[in-house]
Amino acid sequence: MEYLEYTREITLDIYPSGELPVVRVKQGDGSTRFIQISLTKNGLPYTIEEQTQVIFRCDKPDGTSVILDSMFLDTELGRYLVTVNNNNTITVELVSQVTTAVGRCYCDICLVNGGELSTIPFSIIVARMPNATVLAVSTNDFRTVTNLIAQAEGMMEGVEQSICTLTIGTAWSGAGPYTQQISTITGYDITAATKVDLTCTNTVLAVLEAAEVHAIYVENNNGVLTVYAIGEKPTQTLSVQASLYETTAA
Repeated sequence: MEYLEYTREITLDIYPSGELPVVRVKQGDGSTRFIQISLTKNGLPYTIEEQTQVIFRCDKPDGTSVILDSMFLDTELGRYLVTVNNNNTITVELVSQVTTAVGRCYCDICLVNGGELSTIPFSIIVARMPNATVLAVSTNDFRTVTNLIAQAEGMMEGVEQSICTLTIGTAWSGAGPYTQQISTITGYDITAATKVDLTCTNTVLAVLEAAEVHAIYVENNNGVLTVYAIGEKPTQTLSVQASLYETTAA
């Protein structure tokens, strides 16, 4: 089904005076209503500086809120819900939660540039829909937080994974913990960001138990992998499944 999109154009002054602009929508309208905002400063056109981040905040009459932003691609809809256009206007997509509660929503646009913050208020009035029983329940919709978490998770270690078999020989050094170095893995380029997790099969665990090896693990020292054996050292060559990750700092 195709929905008719409607864009309401308003002008907001960074130094507002008089009655605040009002946008009127109908209850239940979602992802079909947009606000295009032209900014002025003391009545003169205002140019949005580069690198400015824009946040839309909306307090609904039932006490719940919506926060949208221009910083993160929305994980649910796959697009930015607040955008700064080439002609220095701001477009806000009114997601469904903006229009769930009837009455006046107190809203503002926040311009964030470095440590500076400017807020510009306006209102959205939501008119009642006749068959309101089909509407979604009004809740908080904090897209900024949700999208930030999703981005952070995408930056956590383990963004790329490979599975291989790691051969651990019998040339151990030290007197406990015992160590040996592995400088190459067939088919994989080891970097300083490579992390290796070992998964021991029951057969390997039985060998380690028989040799009284309490633990075995791998650490990366600037691209050189070091295998550690705690307790005693294995007395035979081991073939251990390894998961390799190229990690990034969150």
